[in-house]
Amino acid sequence: MSYKLDQQTKKTARVRNLFASAFVLACAFSTVNQATAQKVMPPPTPAAITPPSGNTAFLVGNAFGTQGYTCLPTSTGGTS
Repeated sequence: MSYKLDQQTKKTARVRNLFASAFVLACAFSTVNQATAQKVMPPPTPAAITPPSGNTAFLVGNAFGTQGYTCLPTSTGGTS
């Protein structure tokens, strides 16, 4: 009786190790694909907001929604 139990324990351990190995490999390969997938080209910007040299873009963000602006009068009669 204990012989069958020992065989079942070994079989369970082998299957568990196989699944763990497959999981580790899948994680490793999925990380490599994501790391090399993004090549970011920054858009041209006006001189007033261009970052200093040595800075690089690292992420592209996509968003949706609205932006609200309010024009307020200034003391000289213009708006800001």
